[in-house]
Amino acid sequence: MKSSAQRRKSHFCTICQRVVKMDMIRKVPDEEVTWLQCPDCEGYVPYLSTSSRETMGLNEELLGTVDTDNVPQYSMSENYTIGQVFYHSVWDDYGLVLQKGKKSKKGRSIMVSFVKGGLKKIVEDFQPSA
Repeated sequence: MKSSAQRRKSHFCTICQRVVKMDMIRKVPDEEVTWLQCPDCEGYVPYLSTSSRETMGLNEELLGTVDTDNVPQYSMSENYTIGQVFYHSVWDDYGLVLQKGKKSKKGRSIMVSFVKGGLKKIVEDFQPSA
């Protein structure tokens, strides 16, 4: 069993404006994102793998602390950008958009890494049939 020291990482919290030891909330082998949580402000930090950063076109391992009070709520009719974080109210979970699929007549699939739920493919820009 891992000690608590192995499940914490020191990182700069962009909300608290200082380095804090953050808890590793979700770390699963072969997943693209390890989620950290600041113990002070309780904001989430997506720590990206090298392949995720390359796919998303980012240089940073961390995107910054997610201010859970100021993220948009997921709606299948909305359009999201790669790297955007939103709150999914049905699952009570925060997700980071990693990839976007091809656009179809009814919408587009997006690959999202959720704090609790892991990787899931969901829909954006959904257009119901008339």
